[in-house]
Amino acid sequence: MDTVQRASGRPVIYAQGGLPKVLDTLAAQEQVLVVLDVPSDQVAKTRTVSLLGRLVSVPRVLPSLAVQQKVPVTVVLMNVDMQTGRRLLDLEILEPGNDEDELTKALFERLERAMLLRPASWHLWGEAQRFFAD
Repeated sequence: MDTVQRASGRPVIYAQGGLPKVLDTLAAQEQVLVVLDVPSDQVAKTRTVSLLGRLVSVPRVLPSLAVQQKVPVTVVLMNVDMQTGRRLLDLEILEPGNDEDELTKALFERLERAMLLRPASWHLWGEAQRFFAD
């Protein structure tokens, strides 16, 4: 997270207790970068979605906030081409729509697609048991 802070020049806002800072940042019409693959034991409120055919508990507050505030969400996925060593950056803008569950599902469908394409690129395999709700 230090790298993110140095690159952005902005402080990192952590999940626990970070909502007021996120709201202040959005009110200032600044962008917020959110890491959504956070284990459920790190957040107060979760919702359940399917990931790799299993149920996972994922943070619910920030997708809910995007829908409430009508803020588009840019999905940012970083991978590495194992043959060339090149980094691959994939950006996709999702409109928040009117349904928090649908937005969350869409976000995690993108993560699942990336995990299936390049399983080694997901950085949290060692913590996977903290995500799965089943």
